[in-house]
Amino acid sequence: MSKAESLQKLVEKSTTDIEYYKNPRKPYNEHSCRMEFIDPLLGLLGWDVTNSKGLPPQYREVIAENYSSSTDRPDYSLTMRGVTKFFVEAKKPSVDIFISLESALQARKYGWNANHKIAVLTNFDYLIIYDTTVTPHEQDDAHVARFRVYHHTEYVDKYSEMLELLSRDSVYSGSFDLYFNKHFAEQGRQTQQVDSMFLAQINEWRISLSNELYSKGNQYVDVDVLNDVVQEFINQIVFLRICEDKNLPLYHRLQDTIADPSQLHSKLEELLRAADKRYNAGIFSGEYIVFDLNNDVISNIFRGLYYPQSPYLFNIIEPNLLGKIYEMFLTEQLVLSDDGTIILTKKKDFANRSIVTTPTEIVRYMVEKTMSKLCTGKTPKEILDLRIADIACGSGVFLEVVFDYLQNYCIEWYLENGNTSRLIEVGNGRYKLPLEEKKELLISCVFGVDIDIHAVEVAKFSLLIKLIENETAPSVEASSPILPNLDNNILFGNSLVSDDELIGLDIDDEELMNIVPFDWSDINNGNKFDAIIGNPPYVSTEGLHTLVSKNEFTVYKKKYKSSHKQFDKYFIFLERAIQRVLDGGLVCYIIPNKFFKIGAGEKIRQIIADGKMLISLDDFGDAQLFEDKTVYSSIVMLQKQESSEFIYSSIDSVAELWVGEKVRSVALKTEVLNSLPWRLTADFDFLQLLQKLNDYAVPLPKHAEIFNGIQTSAERPTPIYWFSNDMIVGETEHAFRVVVKRNFF
Repeated sequence: MSKAESLQKLVEKSTTDIEYYKNPRKPYNEHSCRMEFIDPLLGLLGWDVTNSKGLPPQYREVIAENYSSSTDRPDYSLTMRGVTKFFVEAKKPSVDIFISLESALQARKYGWNANHKIAVLTNFDYLIIYDTTVTPHEQDDAHVARFRVYHHTEYVDKYSEMLELLSRDSVYSGSFDLYFNKHFAEQGRQTQQVDSMFLAQINEWRISLSNELYSKGNQYVDVDVLNDVVQEFINQIVFLRICEDKNLPLYHRLQDTIADPSQLHSKLEELLRAADKRYNAGIFSGEYIVFDLNNDVISNIFRGLYYPQSPYLFNIIEPNLLGKIYEMFLTEQLVLSDDGTIILTKKKDFANRSIVTTPTEIVRYMVEKTMSKLCTGKTPKEILDLRIADIACGSGVFLEVVFDYLQNYCIEWYLENGNTSRLIEVGNGRYKLPLEEKKELLISCVFGVDIDIHAVEVAKFSLLIKLIENETAPSVEASSPILPNLDNNILFGNSLVSDDELIGLDIDDEELMNIVPFDWSDINNGNKFDAIIGNPPYVSTEGLHTLVSKNEFTVYKKKYKSSHKQFDKYFIFLERAIQRVLDGGLVCYIIPNKFFKIGAGEKIRQIIADGKMLISLDDFGDAQLFEDKTVYSSIVMLQKQESSEFIYSSIDSVAELWVGEKVRSVALKTEVLNSLPWRLTADFDFLQLLQKLNDYAVPLPKHAEIFNGIQTSAERPTPIYWFSNDMIVGETEHAFRVVVKRNFF
């Protein structure tokens, strides 16, 4: 039976008893509707609802919430290898979703908070697709932001259209993203997605808090102090608000503190001190600024985090999305303006460039590519011996995904080895590690360095949010404190410059504070790492001259072989990463692909070629991976040991890379690489021909003397040429005709 015929039978079954299903007095519930109709409908759209393929938990195509009890999560998460692309929210047929305001708003909020393009609401009688790039508001009617509406009697006739919009094949081929990106761009509507809206709100808080504190004088006249204490306070309230939506234990809720203005300060202090005692980790340590803030400033911030002012669902906003928000947050800092008020302005490092957030699919691909090589065959106990770092960690996006991979690997190992007693079930056959084991993984395995002190705090914050993912009040009850302190894992400093590398340079204290040399003995007990992974800064030589001091630039030139001609900063990050991994260790970076083509890349190519370290190179050609930024990218993986061959892949899109379908790859010998531009091209037939020629070709100088032809080395004031008058056989006003005789053998 074809899928269209199966759909016809499913629709006929629904139509036959539709009045029974839609009767609210009948005992037909959402659970039954999902099992009988919605699951099969998703299956006919190509989705493996039951995981019949036996994929590991982190790569299931469909993550379904508990069928028999209500949760505060969407009923179905439809994913591309674990990266959720859209939600499906199910209702029983007796709920008229065509007019239900509550159902429409719920589905839209889920999709908007996850930064998805669409969300699906269905009771099988209807299937409604909502545009979740439109911000949801409590007063919205059910029809607001509707993109498509299908009645069950239309399913068969519009099956092809539904496949184009919602099918597994559409998502995995990349056409889903292409279609909706193009469609919504053409609409020209004013929308504000969760990341930009939350960032704007946080920045409003930064300005109002800092101006309130600055007006108090005393310790708040130093703008650097303001930057620190304001970020600390914002981190505290965001963390508490996330814990509330995750139903984790708190002394009381943030909004409770503003119920009685006369007790606001004392109640908020109680809450912060109780949180410090229960959670620890340094988030709530130190002196609190609450007594230096007036009631209105605090109340306005807190009200903006709750219904009806707030559309946020912090149990839906993923940690990696918070990381993206904070990456943008880190580009700006508080400064004192000419009129004596505190404003936000771009940091020096970002004044002439935009922040580049690495797409989630790219991060996950790079982490899986690296970690699978390190983890395969290891037990969870052996995993604890691994040390993974990002030495320009920013908000910690790569480290979050590394931590997530380690958790999933251990879960899968326990399942495969029949040791489920070590796991906690979270519903529908999904499991998590106990909190204490997650903490041990995080503290043992994950490390980061960044030159921005605020990025360091954000990275620690992001990892702690990731740690409490899927935790509940019962699951954390036995842990005290709930969170670990990450001060020894994520450190502040310049990973490209150490104190030893500054020896002999004339540097005053102020410049030393700006350079922030990093002592590698402070991290991982001074030991090297099993892997370094990330997206290092891309800054040209010209840009470096404006961003770093003369002495720091001197270190780059004298201490790094790769700082050749008009080098880029990512060259030396790649070289430093090679230095800081163990023998046999891995380096995986996403960097511009011009490094293997241009003259300035000669030395970094030589380093890689001499060590025969290249094991794979994913070349995206002219495909664009980053929003609003033109970068021709590649993912390079090195292993600090000799390899006889490497895999070169030509890739046209993120979906193609992540899914692994249609990727064209070829194995090439590392001996063909040297300091010259690497002969790599998307023409694989030509590449293989070159490889065959390399097996038989010999260097031309072995059989011939090579000499330069005519070259002009001194043209002014009088032209000078190497030939003599008797060699000239003719001339015009602008040129000589010369005959040169030379024996080659």
